[in-house]
Amino acid sequence: DLGAVSVFKTNEDGDTAVLRLSRAGETLGYGSVLAGRARTTNAEAILPSRICFIPRKTVLGLVARNSELALGFLNHSLEDFRDVGQRYL
Repeated sequence: DLGAVSVFKTNEDGDTAVLRLSRAGETLGYGSVLAGRARTTNAEAILPSRICFIPRKTVLGLVARNSELALGFLNHSLEDFRDVGQRYL
């Protein structure tokens, strides 16, 4: 599979920082969905990509019924946190 998405943040001055590059099969936006908060980053396809949107209500229902999925999101969150820490420290 092909596809790549740049996840980035832009400040008030218009400066942009790329936070990560996601490849085919990776999950995006799960943090905001699980926390019930507005997104704080943007994403843009930088290669032709197929993006699948799953509504928050559907994700929460799946997580409530599937503890392995919930643990998967938790592990994914921890990996992202470690990656950011290694990149900036």
